[in-house]
This record gives sequence, C-alpha cells and structure tokens, in this order.
Amino acid sequence: YKHGASETTAALEFAVNSLQVPNVLVVGHSRCGGIQALMSMKSKKDDRSSRTFIRDWVSLGKSARLSTEAAAGNLSFESQCRHCEKESINSSLLNLLTYPWIEERVKEGNLNLHGGYYNFIDCTFEKWTLVYRPGLEGGSKYAIKNRSTWS
Repeated sequence: YKHGASETTAALEFAVNSLQVPNVLVVGHSRCGGIQALMSMKSKKDDRSSRTFIRDWVSLGKSARLSTEAAAGNLSFESQCRHCEKESINSSLLNLLTYPWIEERVKEGNLNLHGGYYNFIDCTFEKWTLVYRPGLEGGSKYAIKNRSTWS
C-alpha cells in the first residue's frame, strides 16, 4: 500500500468503503506477456539502467518472481511463467491486505478476496478464496480455500 494519488487506490477505496462490495476478484491469465517480461528480467543493475513505465509496472511482481524461482526454479521457462502467473495473483491478494480498510473488512468477515486464473489454452477458469485465520500462532494468518476449476 502506498499512500498517495492512484486511480487503483481510489477505485478500491470507493468500492470497498462507499459501495461496500462484498467481494473483490483479482484475475490473471495464461500466456501473460507481463509475467514473461518479469521472468525474463536480468539483474537489478539491468532493471535500473533501462527504466520504462512497463518495466516499472512489471517490477511490481518481483515477490511473485522470487517465490516462483524458489518453488519452481528447476522447471522449464514456460512452466515457471505459468507458476508465476498464479503466484502474482496471490501476491496481489496479499497486497490488497496492506490497505487498512480492506484488511479490516476482511477480518470482520464483510469482504471476501478471490483469485481467478483464466487459461486461454484449455478454456478453463480457476477460482480460489483467500481467508483470514485469526489467532494463528506463527505462519501465515491467511490461507487459500474453495479452489475450483470451471471448463
């Protein structure tokens, strides 16, 4: 969460606080060019030397890339990209929880955060829900549940 002017932040704040939407759905898709660019990035030095708006936007997925490299670094580039496409959705869901008004409504049970993944290749849509687990000692206070795939 960054404090300051942002169209995305304004839209989220309006939807969650004014409209009191009960659900937020973050959707990604297969063969994502942004994820391919993210997974193709070289070193940090390389990232700084060729700044563009697209590179800056793609860099927001850095945590998803690092998670993917740790969990799927031994797989083919294509498989790593597929893994990162879904991991970036989860990173976005966790990022939503950095907005105080979103975290509060999730903890109260008044807002549900969902991830979705559209696979263009086999025409399927996978959906899951991020849930808050209060009082959990150690580990994550959030978990994924209700994963389902529609075709």
